Amino acid sequence: MVAEDAGELVFVEVKARASRGFGTPAEGVGWRKRWTLGRLAAAYLARRRLVEQACRFDVVEVWVDASGAQRVEVLKDAFHP
Repeated sequence: MVAEDAGELVFVEVKARASRGFGTPAEGVGWRKRWTLGRLAAAYLARRRLVEQACRFDVVEVWVDASGAQRVEVLKDAFHP
Protein backbone atom coordinates (compact mmCIF):
# COMPACT_ATOMS: atom_id res chain seq x y z
CA MET A 1 0.00 0.00 0.00
CA VAL A 2 1.21 3.53 -0.71
CA ALA A 3 -0.05 6.42 1.43
CA GLU A 4 0.88 9.98 2.34
CA ASP A 5 1.49 11.35 5.82
CA ALA A 6 2.32 15.03 6.35
CA GLY A 7 3.88 15.36 2.90
CA GLU A 8 5.89 12.15 3.24
CA LEU A 9 5.23 9.17 0.97
CA VAL A 10 4.68 6.01 3.02
CA PHE A 11 5.10 2.47 1.69
CA VAL A 12 3.07 0.20 3.95
CA GLU A 13 3.36 -3.57 4.45
CA VAL A 14 0.44 -5.18 6.32
CA LYS A 15 1.06 -8.46 8.18
CA ALA A 16 -1.34 -10.45 10.34
CA ARG A 17 -0.79 -13.15 12.95
CA ALA A 18 -3.08 -15.18 15.17
CA SER A 19 -0.29 -16.24 17.55
CA ARG A 20 3.38 -15.67 18.28
CA GLY A 21 4.20 -19.17 16.99
CA PHE A 22 5.89 -17.68 13.92
CA GLY A 23 6.97 -14.42 15.58
CA THR A 24 5.38 -11.01 15.44
CA PRO A 25 3.85 -9.71 12.23
CA ALA A 26 6.77 -7.27 11.83
CA GLU A 27 9.23 -10.15 12.15
CA GLY A 28 7.49 -11.63 9.11
CA VAL A 29 8.99 -8.81 7.05
CA GLY A 30 12.49 -10.23 6.67
CA TRP A 31 15.45 -9.03 4.63
CA ARG A 32 14.12 -10.53 1.39
CA LYS A 33 10.74 -8.78 1.71
CA ARG A 34 12.48 -5.51 2.67
CA TRP A 35 14.72 -5.78 -0.39
CA THR A 36 11.71 -6.40 -2.63
CA LEU A 37 9.78 -3.50 -1.12
CA GLY A 38 12.79 -1.23 -1.58
CA ARG A 39 13.01 -2.11 -5.26
CA LEU A 40 9.28 -1.61 -5.74
CA ALA A 41 9.43 1.76 -3.97
CA ALA A 42 12.39 2.89 -6.11
CA ALA A 43 10.51 1.91 -9.28
CA TYR A 44 7.37 3.69 -8.07
CA LEU A 45 9.31 6.89 -7.31
CA ALA A 46 11.19 6.77 -10.61
CA ARG A 47 8.05 6.11 -12.67
CA ARG A 48 6.34 9.12 -11.13
CA ARG A 49 9.48 11.28 -11.23
CA LEU A 50 9.45 11.63 -7.44
CA VAL A 51 13.09 10.74 -6.81
CA GLU A 52 13.51 13.66 -4.37
CA GLN A 53 10.30 12.81 -2.48
CA ALA A 54 10.73 12.06 1.23
CA CYS A 55 9.47 8.57 2.02
CA ARG A 56 9.48 5.86 4.68
CA PHE A 57 8.41 2.25 5.20
CA ASP A 58 5.80 1.37 7.80
CA VAL A 59 4.57 -2.02 8.94
CA VAL A 60 0.99 -2.49 10.09
CA GLU A 61 0.70 -5.40 12.52
CA VAL A 62 -2.70 -7.06 12.78
CA TRP A 63 -3.23 -9.46 15.66
CA VAL A 64 -6.29 -11.73 15.47
CA ASP A 65 -7.38 -13.68 18.54
CA ALA A 66 -9.41 -16.90 18.65
CA SER A 67 -12.71 -14.99 18.76
CA GLY A 68 -11.79 -13.06 15.62
CA ALA A 69 -11.19 -9.79 17.44
CA GLN A 70 -8.40 -7.73 15.91
CA ARG A 71 -5.78 -5.38 17.32
CA VAL A 72 -3.89 -3.15 14.89
CA GLU A 73 -0.57 -1.43 15.53
CA VAL A 74 1.32 0.82 13.12
CA LEU A 75 5.12 0.68 13.30
CA LYS A 76 6.29 3.93 11.69
CA ASP A 77 9.63 3.94 9.86
CA ALA A 78 9.91 0.23 10.60
CA PHE A 79 13.00 -0.38 8.45
CA HIS A 80 15.08 2.44 9.93
CA PRO A 81 17.62 1.28 12.53
